[in-house]
Amino acid sequence: MYSDMKGRTAIITGGASKKGGLTGIGKATAIKLLQLGVNVCICDLMEEYVVDTLEELHEMGFHVIGMQADVCSQEDMDAVVKLCIDEYKAVDYLVTCSGKKQKCLLKDLSLTEWKQVIDVNLNGVFIASKSVIGHMISQNFGVIINVSSVSGITGAPGDTHYSASKAGVIGFTKALAREVAENNIRVHSLTPGQIETQILEQVILNKEAREVSLDKIPMKRFGKPGEAASVIAFLLSEEASFMTGQTINVCGGYCMNT
Repeated sequence: MYSDMKGRTAIITGGASKKGGLTGIGKATAIKLLQLGVNVCICDLMEEYVVDTLEELHEMGFHVIGMQADVCSQEDMDAVVKLCIDEYKAVDYLVTCSGKKQKCLLKDLSLTEWKQVIDVNLNGVFIASKSVIGHMISQNFGVIINVSSVSGITGAPGDTHYSASKAGVIGFTKALAREVAENNIRVHSLTPGQIETQILEQVILNKEAREVSLDKIPMKRFGKPGEAASVIAFLLSEEASFMTGQTINVCGGYCMNT
């Protein structure tokens, strides 16, 4: 399955996690793609996480590269692309998994906090995409998967900044998909629901909150990072070659009536 992906090259933002901590969607995607024979370059804001993740993946027998980078910095993301091209001679896939979430009611939300979330979640997608798009156009091939959120579709109390940023990712994705379709470049957004990651652990702080959240999910469970990674792999593959500009919900049915 997905034999066409072998030898392709992917950049994954937010692709690292703390040693011993919960695996995020970015790291799970890196593992999934490496298993499929894809060359992988990860980047993350936390250098410690990058070092830990590279060490873990090397111990698993994978050749993988990466570096510390801030998705809010065009200079940093250009450096990631250069690292990837120097090592692998191409950038075929981009998966943007970097994200920032902090619950806060609008009445208490400062402009600084608003801008911080918008900068990482939306501007970071723009910057990462801008860093790779010229190369993808020149090679007449590419796939970009932007990880959004169900909050960008449904909204959520205490999440005006987060929901706005993730809705922006969906709109950005659709516009870019139309812009580069004739260049054989496909662009999708993935909208995960509540996935067992560090972000979820930070938001759901007690058993009662967990039960309330589970009650809203038709499948009555949280998702696993690997489940999101498997959908990403499908969208990157040629099995999905006649799809672009789609918003794919991975949420246990949470968005079913939206």
